[in-house]
Amino acid sequence: MKKMAAALPYFLILISISAPFKLISQQTKNNNPKVAIKPMETFPRFAVGNLTGTRVNIDSFKSQTTIKISEGFSIVRTTIYFSGANFPDVVSATLIGPSLSSIKSLIDRCTVGSVVSFDNVKVNGPDGERTIDGKSYVFYSGNYDSIKVPLSLVNAEINDLIKMKYVSGTIYFSGSNFTNVNTVKASDPESIKSLYMRCGPGSIISFDNCIYKDSANKLSNPVFKSLKMK
Repeated sequence: MKKMAAALPYFLILISISAPFKLISQQTKNNNPKVAIKPMETFPRFAVGNLTGTRVNIDSFKSQTTIKISEGFSIVRTTIYFSGANFPDVVSATLIGPSLSSIKSLIDRCTVGSVVSFDNVKVNGPDGERTIDGKSYVFYSGNYDSIKVPLSLVNAEINDLIKMKYVSGTIYFSGSNFTNVNTVKASDPESIKSLYMRCGPGSIISFDNCIYKDSANKLSNPVFKSLKMK
């Protein structure tokens, strides 16, 4: 009687993949297809067109036509809020899909100092529908030195004061274009610029114990002043 060959042992290997994935076909040197597994992003990234920051040139924003999302996901619905300059009251709109064409009239109203916030962004992906974080965009035009203010003595004084190199103190922004009082350290020039660009007629800028360095690098006397733009 012939002996039966012993059965070879076998193993069952379980591979657990915690994130969605897709198969990528690649060509090797011998033109043989090679299959690789590429993990997909768990937290999709949101952006308007090719914009990378949240403080953007107004013309660059207006040239965008669509919302972009990470590969493997699609935009379902987005709530958008328009505020700041040219929007005395907050205006909201609902966007279906990624195209911005349905809100073009609101985008055209935007100007330097307007704020557009994308919120409650619903996307569809490998794991179904979910809500992700959006972004808020604040607009400027050109560089800070090109900011235009109406020609009045008050506004000229504000324009001069706002550009000082402060080392201490607090600046308050209120009135028109500010639903709530915005407070910023006088030594934070980027935040000051962003808020100043939202200002318009009726905006109030208050300087509280603000000390700056003059052209000779000497400390000034404290500035206590509240001015209303005209």
